[in-house]
Amino acid sequence: MQRTRFQKGHWDAVIQYYKEVELLSSSTSANANTNTNAPNQFHASKHQMSQVSLLAMERVRNHISQTHFFPSSDNEDEKHDALEWLNCHAIYLKKEGLLTAHVDSIKFSGDIVAGLSLLSSSIMRLRPASSSELARRDGIESDGDGDGDGDDLPLERQEDADDGGDINISKALMDAGYVDLYLPPRSLYVLSGVSRYMYTHEILPCNSRFEFGSCHGNGNGDHINVQREDRISIMFRDAI
Repeated sequence: MQRTRFQKGHWDAVIQYYKEVELLSSSTSANANTNTNAPNQFHASKHQMSQVSLLAMERVRNHISQTHFFPSSDNEDEKHDALEWLNCHAIYLKKEGLLTAHVDSIKFSGDIVAGLSLLSSSIMRLRPASSSELARRDGIESDGDGDGDGDDLPLERQEDADDGGDINISKALMDAGYVDLYLPPRSLYVLSGVSRYMYTHEILPCNSRFEFGSCHGNGNGDHINVQREDRISIMFRDAI
């Protein structure tokens, strides 16, 4: 990533002072010019990856497959083949960079949003998503016809919009407060189900306080102030 320039912002205004590269694999890109001798057929577009990195990424995918998709299956080949993975992305966030609260769009991600944290410790905060954040998640605000009715959403999401299911859940969650996740280097977080679809996630700025064994920052548990430096996250997502 050394030759990639830092970006001041992104089109969705969620992230600032970052750079990003896509890590391609033959299993997720038909046009990938893959070295068949490389383990798991991973390669980085315009970037060299070590054998250790390739194996680590495959281990993470296998772990997610086993724990979040096929927990009762002992057939590793069945687990891996049944999943369609999107290309991994490596995101380098500067110490002064921001990753603000958002829910990943259902148009670009499936049921899993997972990240392998590297370089620096950080805090991820999950908050119940508001109705407007759920609308952005579903792409309703950017509907081609501009009417915001969600006609171009998948059928199951149209049904949710019709009966107000997600909005009702969102209102019920609003009193639940936030959840903080402490992300030391080499830790893996996985957002699925309610945490993926109904909560926003964000990375807190440097010197934010993380409390162990307490809720909502009430000060009843041990705490640390996390000095977040530059961080890299390797993002894993399944296809829609």
